[in-house]
Amino acid sequence: MSSVFALGLVVIAYLLGSIPTAYVIARLARGIDLRQVGSGNVGGSNVYEHVGLWALLLVGVVDIGKALVPTALALWLGFGWGIAGAAGLAAMIGHSWSLYLRFTGGRGIGPMTGLLVVLAPVEFVLTLIVFGLGALLHRESSIGLVGIFMLPVSAWVLGRPPEVVLTGVGIIALILLKRILANDGVPRSREVFWCRLLLDRDIVDREAWIHRA
Repeated sequence: MSSVFALGLVVIAYLLGSIPTAYVIARLARGIDLRQVGSGNVGGSNVYEHVGLWALLLVGVVDIGKALVPTALALWLGFGWGIAGAAGLAAMIGHSWSLYLRFTGGRGIGPMTGLLVVLAPVEFVLTLIVFGLGALLHRESSIGLVGIFMLPVSAWVLGRPPEVVLTGVGIIALILLKRILANDGVPRSREVFWCRLLLDRDIVDREAWIHRA
């Protein structure tokens, strides 16, 4: 019976993650479809560019909570590290491939934050420092990608349970997959592939990408 409840919690986490917070706010506030403007990302960065800072803050809080709540609930109910990690990853999957948006969505950074705050807070702080350095240097997301790759390594060095280390590996896999596929599938060229992987966009020019019509 406990396995049924655990599976149910993971499914609920996916459904929570699928709630397209940024999409809903952009529709209500500006009447726009985030998939059709700027980066096409249905997440905090695109809603900030096309709606405003207040929208980013609201989206951030909700998106973090979509993974934080089921992850914390899994631990509170005694399901252990593995189910807690699976619930957080399920919320990330829902955010990136939303059931309500025909399996398009954001990059999963908000739910990833909620998952790490509960499951691996020290590793999260280390990743946040790397993200901050990237923002200070040249705002390129390739630096942040290094921080994400550090997750399982830092978890292993800190002697965390194997389930936490594997959750870090799962986070890397989801982030990379979403970068490469974006919201329109397989990259149409090698150049687009490398731009997506390293810069999280289809072209080198960041300003042209985020402000495209």
